[in-house]
Amino acid sequence: MSFFKRLRDTLSGDSGSSPRQLYETKVRCRRCGEVLNLQVDLRNDLSIDYDRDVFFVRKLVSGSGANRCFQQIEVALTFDSSKTLLDRQITGGTFVDEPPLEST
Repeated sequence: MSFFKRLRDTLSGDSGSSPRQLYETKVRCRRCGEVLNLQVDLRNDLSIDYDRDVFFVRKLVSGSGANRCFQQIEVALTFDSSKTLLDRQITGGTFVDEPPLEST
């Protein structure tokens, strides 16, 4: 393999390593109802909390503006040391796979 091909593959992330590990979920905006995709790269996006021995990430998601809604949705995810989801919280929206809240 030539030097330039190896350099190009290294810079493009195409070095033959294993594929990205992603956690994917969908969220619904509480204001307009738009469904948005959320992806978390488990290798690069996580921070570690040494006190609790867990990984965590906070993401802000906002709509495309098609509905003229620019509501920000904050998603907080917590993972254990093997990167299995432990807890998830959302502000400004709901997770699509959660049952809708019943109004009484």
